Amino acid sequence: MVLSESLAWQARREIAKTELLPIHARVQISLDVKRARGAVGFDGLLISDDLSMKALAGDFSARARDALEAGCDVVLHCNGDPAEMAAVAQGARTLEGRALARADAALARLPAAPEPFDAVAGRTRFDAAFGERFAA
Repeated sequence: MVLSESLAWQARREIAKTELLPIHARVQISLDVKRARGAVGFDGLLISDDLSMKALAGDFSARARDALEAGCDVVLHCNGDPAEMAAVAQGARTLEGRALARADAALARLPAAPEPFDAVAGRTRFDAAFGERFAA
């Protein structure tokens, strides 16, 4: 896990190769959370990996519960499938206590308005970085 004191949000790293781990993915998440909170001293918002990636077993409700019980503050579901979203919501819980305080602190660090964007300068920087690989 890459952590920085300046991070307001910390996404848990993906565990896609659970066959390489001698322990269940939920236990690994719990160990990652303990490492982040204890050894590293991170007290920001911890967000699960995308539950659609199937690092955790079970239906989406169980995956959400497992990630939260392992110590994540918030669960992430990205693919937009309404039935899966409903199951995740069923397995999730109301944000409260320390998790709510961490979420509020993370949101407070977001800028009130986006910085102005110069599209021409952005394209120039993009082209300088990637050359012809992504030509318009």
